[in-house]
Amino acid sequence: MLAKSLKATAHSLPDTVLAAFPFLDLWRVLAAACVLALHFQQQQFWPQDVPSFYRLAHLGVIVFFVISGYSVASAAHRAGHQPLEFLVARWSRLYSVVVPALLLALVLDEIAGIGRSDLYPTWQYPKWWLHLGFHLLFLGESWHFTLRPFSIIPYWSLAYEFWYYALLAASMLRSAHWRWLALGVVLLIMGPHLWALLPCWLLGVVVFRVTLASAMNVATAAGPGSLPRWRRAARPLACLGFILAGAGSLASGIDAGLIHWSRQVDEALQAFSHKTLRLDYARWFLADYLIALLFALALLLACQGGPPRNSRLHRGLAWLAPHTFGLYLLHYTLIQFCAALIAPAQRSGWRSPALAALIIATCLLLSVLFSRTRPFWQRGLDGALSRALFWRRGRRAGSRPTA
Repeated sequence: MLAKSLKATAHSLPDTVLAAFPFLDLWRVLAAACVLALHFQQQQFWPQDVPSFYRLAHLGVIVFFVISGYSVASAAHRAGHQPLEFLVARWSRLYSVVVPALLLALVLDEIAGIGRSDLYPTWQYPKWWLHLGFHLLFLGESWHFTLRPFSIIPYWSLAYEFWYYALLAASMLRSAHWRWLALGVVLLIMGPHLWALLPCWLLGVVVFRVTLASAMNVATAAGPGSLPRWRRAARPLACLGFILAGAGSLASGIDAGLIHWSRQVDEALQAFSHKTLRLDYARWFLADYLIALLFALALLLACQGGPPRNSRLHRGLAWLAPHTFGLYLLHYTLIQFCAALIAPAQRSGWRSPALAALIIATCLLLSVLFSRTRPFWQRGLDGALSRALFWRRGRRAGSRPTA
């Protein structure tokens, strides 16, 4: 089975690659916090005179893309660059949370939509099975589509991630003929939205491969005590440098200028396609490239730090970071459910932060529960892909003339 071959071909990671993960864990949590802050603000959980978190939340998603590129490239390395094993690992991670999240959203939306149908895409629910299948294929952002399932607004970024995984898997195929054919098919399915933000994700992949290559050529230090002082401070310096550089781009107007040029490209695309194509969430792609590049440079610096320390903070972040996926995917459904049932006046004062804390705790609990189904998804996907592979090989063998 594929799972057994995965263990057989697994590759270990050098210390310089592992040194980045505490940095990545921290920024996963911070990026998720930015997205949550925006959605709580949109549903009037915060005072409305607070500046909008919209741009900050979008930048959080861009940071997620770079983190994903690095993490997924490391997962591909550990899988020995075997495409099927890699896809089993990534798809089981996605579907173990996505499937129950979609079903939960469908149920909660139907309940809350009875009294507040204005908050929900009511046109989706009569044919819920059709939309469920469509979004399980992650086609909601391909070409002219800009669709999210039910109340799961953050789902849009998963439609990017899924096809980026497929693109990386296609690049692992050993046969040049099948590799280029698979790459072409995946790129054709993706469309302009996904093309526009692909460089952000690829930056994470590039940083991983550069770090891995340098680790192979340079002997690593024996431990944190033997590291130069600047390397022991590499992760804090990387955090500080990225914050200052990002804030500088926003304050100096560079970010606004790049957004302006991005919108010009988006408007030209709409004019060319008679408004059938638009970049939607990728409409600020030039400004997003700058933030992704700054974060990638900070990540390169963080990789120079020593092995992660076994402190309470690092252990806490290491536990929380994997569950930011469930938190990211589930929170908006619960926020909107509460907004539909509880009027803003009834959420004033201490009730608002208390309700927000309850929503976050519920998302984390559900994420923990859903993640426990991942072995089930791994076995199912492993068996399905194995049977498909052996069936294809069997047909090839059966088609040959016998002596």
